[in-house]
Amino acid sequence: MPDWYPRYIYLILGIIAFSGGAVSTRIGKTWAPHAGRTIFRAKEPSTFWWVVAMHYIFSSCLRWTLLASDRGDLKVLRAK
Repeated sequence: MPDWYPRYIYLILGIIAFSGGAVSTRIGKTWAPHAGRTIFRAKEPSTFWWVVAMHYIFSSCLRWTLLASDRGDLKVLRAK
């Protein structure tokens, strides 16, 4: 496994999650895994925005994990 893999996988997944939120916001529909269907902004606005918010929160958590591992706060994530 490459040396960059353990650390930067969080950044890559964070970018994917953020992009998913941005695309969902733009096109007005998103996939809700918990519901197993597509949710449209016009039909169910509260559920739609909740799912999009989860994309953004998840991406923020992943990016925070990368920053914390760079500072040494999370010793278990540091590649050896």
